[in-house]
Amino acid sequence: MAGTRMPDLSIMDAIWINAAPGNGPSTSCEEAKLAKVVAASTDPVALDAWAAGEILMPAASAAGYSDLSSIDPNTRKYKSFSSWLNLSCQELRLAGMSCTADPKYASVFLARL
Repeated sequence: MAGTRMPDLSIMDAIWINAAPGNGPSTSCEEAKLAKVVAASTDPVALDAWAAGEILMPAASAAGYSDLSSIDPNTRKYKSFSSWLNLSCQELRLAGMSCTADPKYASVFLARL
């Protein structure tokens, strides 16, 4: 994005999600959790931060995971999802684009299906 332009709208399909911290894309279809959410924002970093806190963390907690620090958008743990969000936002800002990695400031539109 920093090399081209900021998208006008970012849309997130969170109908099925990976609620297993640390599993990343290796989570099987059987392990996926049904969240039934589609969300959109003009800020892709804020959308990711918001979804981590409002969709992913509650689903992981409900699935029995207790250490959610790797997916918590507010943690400052090294190599956590939050650190990657902050690095992404930093690069976009260096390119003159506006973004936030703080979910408190996210403007998100959502539909619960």
